Amino acid sequence: MRVKNIQNTSSLRCKCTNWLDHWMRFTNKRIVPQCSAYNCTSKSIVGGHVIKCASSDKNWYIIPLCVKHNSSQLTDCYQLKKNIQYVSANVSKTCKKSD
Repeated sequence: MRVKNIQNTSSLRCKCTNWLDHWMRFTNKRIVPQCSAYNCTSKSIVGGHVIKCASSDKNWYIIPLCVKHNSSQLTDCYQLKKNIQYVSANVSKTCKKSD
């Protein structure tokens, strides 16, 4: 799957500690994963907001990303590793439901 970063999302918040915590909470992961980008072995430090490329699905998702792949400089679509779990960035479907 190819995704594209959504720009200007740094001011968005949810009830989780941060967006990486949001992703870990809703995937039930306990260990911070590597970056989701294909061939990247860096540790994820953020939960990045992305949209799927070449898809009718226009929902926003959170995936674990490193600094390089979460950069606002990266404006093109890029390939992800296989079996990446997407978590909705729509807090009304995630955080607010789990309270």
